[in-house]
Amino acid sequence: MGQTNVPLLERNISVSLLNQPLSVVLDKISAQSGITFSYSPTLVNSNKIVTVKASNKSVREVLALVLDDNIAYKASGKYVILSKAETPGKKVTVSGYVYDKNTGKKVPNTSVYDEKSMTSAVTNQYGYYELEVPRKEPTVKLNVKKNEFSDTTVSLTPIKNQLVEINIEQAPPVSPYIDSLRKNNFQAATDRFFTNAKGFINTINIKDTINRRFQISFLPYMGTNHLLSANVINRASVNVLGGYSLGNTGFEVGGIFNINRRSMAGFQSAGIFNIVGGPAKGFQAGGIFNTVNGSFNGFQAGGLINYIGDSMKGFQAAGLVNVTKGKADGFKAAGLCNINADTSRGFNAAGLANISSHTYTGATVAGLFNYSHIHQGGAQIAGLFNYADRLSGTAQIAGLMNIAFRHSGGIQLAGLLNFATDVKGIQLAPFNFSDTCSSGVPIGIASFVRRGVHQLEIAGDELLFTTISFRTGTRHFHNIFSAGIYLTDTQSPLWSIGYGAGTSFKLSKRFNLDIDLTYSHLSKGAFNTNVNFLNKLYIGPEFAITRKVRVAIGPTFNLFLADAAQPDYPTLFSTLAPYSFTNYTTTNNLNIKWWIGGKLAFRFF
Repeated sequence: MGQTNVPLLERNISVSLLNQPLSVVLDKISAQSGITFSYSPTLVNSNKIVTVKASNKSVREVLALVLDDNIAYKASGKYVILSKAETPGKKVTVSGYVYDKNTGKKVPNTSVYDEKSMTSAVTNQYGYYELEVPRKEPTVKLNVKKNEFSDTTVSLTPIKNQLVEINIEQAPPVSPYIDSLRKNNFQAATDRFFTNAKGFINTINIKDTINRRFQISFLPYMGTNHLLSANVINRASVNVLGGYSLGNTGFEVGGIFNINRRSMAGFQSAGIFNIVGGPAKGFQAGGIFNTVNGSFNGFQAGGLINYIGDSMKGFQAAGLVNVTKGKADGFKAAGLCNINADTSRGFNAAGLANISSHTYTGATVAGLFNYSHIHQGGAQIAGLFNYADRLSGTAQIAGLMNIAFRHSGGIQLAGLLNFATDVKGIQLAPFNFSDTCSSGVPIGIASFVRRGVHQLEIAGDELLFTTISFRTGTRHFHNIFSAGIYLTDTQSPLWSIGYGAGTSFKLSKRFNLDIDLTYSHLSKGAFNTNVNFLNKLYIGPEFAITRKVRVAIGPTFNLFLADAAQPDYPTLFSTLAPYSFTNYTTTNNLNIKWWIGGKLAFRFF
């Protein structure tokens, strides 16, 4: 009669009989519902006179009105079997329906629970619930909660099995409830994982927090907190395989995993992973990974990965990667990489790299490279290279290179090269490059400063009539690359190549005082490796004729070392010096001379 797909006990009927035998009532029910009753005449008194008035009620509800308390009923196939009810033991069964008080309709997916015993039930699609409560309690309070409905409490005396009808009212419109687990894609995936769990509807219906001192579970919803586990904050929690709770405030261990929807405080350890939907503080250890979607304060240790969705203060240690999306303050150690997405400070150590996409204050040490958007104070130390968009008061030390855009306010020390836009400190590497050295000095084999010194020098002295040099760097420290020639023999001239470094002191707008120390190797004809070393110290003034033309003149102090056993020594190198204060030959044929000479030079650009 339109209800063939509806379970037998949920089929709705209307019965109105006054002082009729029970058999007549059962026949009436059968006729309307299409079910057949099966019972023993010795158990059920079919001649019992009853009065019943029910309009559009379920078969279950009508039977509860007409049958004695010692009669139980259950559906099997097309039959409803009436049998002797079990004598209540330590628990009694409370069942019934939840109705919308305004519309009279039954309300599915409604949470009904006893907070004291942690027993709960969720109404099925027909609004029916059934749960067991302790019989020893003088009074049991059932909490009835449904999203978008006002909370309701029903008190009852648990002395027998009973059917209780509950009416709830719709609540005034409010902002939609947002579960604390729904913060990012990872949390949403966790949420969806439990959507089909029997107790998941409680996380939507129940807004209140339930606090428990201790719980033990085998898997989510399979423990002492039963189907309410996701709504409970536990002080101590033991999860044989895994647990799923609202939070933890003391101690939690899991054989495989722990999941807290809201927060964690205290100690948390799992064989594989820990997930916390909100903030956490204390100690968290996961065999593979830890995820905290809020702030974290404490010590987090993950076999592979640690993730914090907000700020971090404390210590992170991971075999692979540490990630903090919010501000970080503390110590991080990772086998592969540390990643900071916001302002951070402290000390980061990684086998591969440290990456900070915002301001970082402190020291970062990496086997391969360090990257900071802004790095101020402390140091960047890497086996290969360091990079900072902006560097201030920071030491960059790298095996290969350091790069600092915008400016460098510290020391740069590299095995190959340094680059910075504005050096405010020291650059120390074989090669240094910068745009400006406003208050710094580049020191290396070759340094180029776009707004620094880069002069072409043409000079002559008592040995070489013409020497061409390139001076590059800054006034405080510059490199000198030179080449000179003495054309006494056009077929086999005497020539030199040299390198040196110098500094200048500004005396006035047009005058500087230069101090240069250079080394030159002299060869006759083709280049040779004979010992013919000329070491020269020059001290003299420089005068600016125009903005791009300068002249320098001054004395030189010369130290010449030559191999007295070489073929050209007697005819050339022995008499090369115009005079000498010392002319001494060692037992291994090294001739040493020194004298005072002079240099005149013109400098351009």
